[in-house]
Parts: sequence; C-alpha cells; structure tokens
Amino acid sequence: MHDFVLGTSTDTEATILYQEMQQFTSHICLPCKLSKAKCGKQIEAPLPSERVVPSTPFTITVIDFAGPAYICCFKLRDIVYIALFTCATTRALHLELVSDLTTDKFLLALQLFVGRRGLPHTIYTDNATIFHAINKELVLL
Repeated sequence: MHDFVLGTSTDTEATILYQEMQQFTSHICLPCKLSKAKCGKQIEAPLPSERVVPSTPFTITVIDFAGPAYICCFKLRDIVYIALFTCATTRALHLELVSDLTTDKFLLALQLFVGRRGLPHTIYTDNATIFHAINKELVLL
C-alpha cells in the first residue's frame, strides 16, 4: 500500500511540474518568437497594361449583367436586369436598367452608355450567349 501511495504522489508531482514548466516556457518563448518573427512578403502579379497605362475613363470597358431585380413602381411590379459598364482603368461604374435580356434592349442600353460616356476603344464581356449574338450583330454594322 505504501508503494501505491508513493507512486501516485510521484505521478501527481510530475504532472504539476510539467504543467508549471509548460506555463513558464510559454511565458518566456512566446515574446521571443514574436520579436524574432519576420513579416511575409506578398508577391503581386503584374497588372495588365490596360490597368496601368493612363487613359480617359471608360476607354476600356467591361460589360456584364446583374439580375433579375424586382422593382415596384406605382403598384406595378416588374422584373428588370442591370447592365453593368465598368471602366477597367478606374473601376468606375455606369449602370443601365434593361427590361429583358434581348439584343435589342442591350443595344439600346449600349447606345445610352455611348451617348453619355463616349465610344470605348475596347470592350470586354463574359461568355454569355447574349454577347455572342450582339457580337455577330455589331460585325454586320
């Protein structure tokens, strides 16, 4: 019985000493690690030339659609889409409401955009089917 009590007390002392030693070393090592830590350096990818070369706003334009958006005007509810015209250089936005996603409605929104902002030199779009149809129509013009 004496051996069992002695062994238990030894294990308990070892556990307490281990926990105290852990706390002591963490108080010493943590500030040391923080003071010797080096900041990581982010390697940034080079920007495309369209984003770096100074130009007038909306010379290089990115077009996309958002929606559908639900609007309520004088108790009339309707679904509209938003044509987003984004300047690639300054990230300025020009928004036009479009009643549906047909080529005629988008060409009308494009005419409104060109009338206000001027004809863009370059237009980027995503791979939506409406833009493929508009591209074919613009080539014919």
